[in-house]
Order: sequence, then structure tokens, then C-alpha cells
Amino acid sequence: MSLDPLYQQTRQIHADCHLCGDLGPLRFALSGPGQVSADFTGRHHHQGYPGLIHGGIISSLLDAAMTHCLFSLGHQALTAELQVRFLAPAPLQTPLRLTGRLLNRRRQLFQLEAELCHGAHPLARASAKFLLPAHPLARPGAPHDR
Repeated sequence: MSLDPLYQQTRQIHADCHLCGDLGPLRFALSGPGQVSADFTGRHHHQGYPGLIHGGIISSLLDAAMTHCLFSLGHQALTAELQVRFLAPAPLQTPLRLTGRLLNRRRQLFQLEAELCHGAHPLARASAKFLLPAHPLARPGAPHDR
């Protein structure tokens, strides 16, 4: 399911992100209510140990999934807390599925979770709290540094 114009407008502030920006490898789509998903295949430049995706890249992928979940709801929020559990090594050159979902919102605070899977097998999970900033980060579509 494609994402609507609100999502497209909201995510423009992230256009230069190395993973989920316009030139990055991630393309998210709605996969359920308050949930987005994307496919990812790790390449050589994502490697930590030989043949495996670096843990920092995995953490960034999970954070991106939760960020885009919020974008799909029209929110630009900042990661306030991120907890990652690495369950199994994530191999390079293997199609993986990334999913982020909203769990709860209390005022300016959002609770989300994300998962990276190889088929039905979870490789990593994250839970996070995102906070709406006191002032807008930037107007969608406003010029930003390049």
C-alpha cells in the first residue's frame, strides 16, 4: 500500500538521510494501521564482521523504520530513547524485511517498536520513545543545507 501525500510532505525533512532519504536504499510502504515496512539487502559497505551487517547499521535501520512510521502519521519527532536487541547475525546480500509500528502516544511522546527479519526469523528488535520537538524542525519543503 503506498503512502499518501501527507507522508511525502512530512518526510521531506529527511530527504538527505543516508538510509531512508531520496538516495538511500529504503522505500517504506504502509503495511497495516500505524505500521510501515521496507525491504533491505545489506551490501559490502554495510559490513561489520565479514559477511554480516554492522550492528550500528542495524540500529539505524530500526530507527528509520520507526521514524517513517511517524512520518506516515504526519509527525516529525526525535528519537529520545532507543533500545536494540540483536537476536541473530544479519547476513549481507540477503533480502531482509524491516517493519516499524506505533504502540502508544501520550501527549508529545510516542512509543514504537521495529523489527528486522529474514523471512519469519527475527534478527533484531528495537523499542523506542520519540518526542515531538518544542519547535518545528523545519517546514516541509523548506530549503535545507545540501
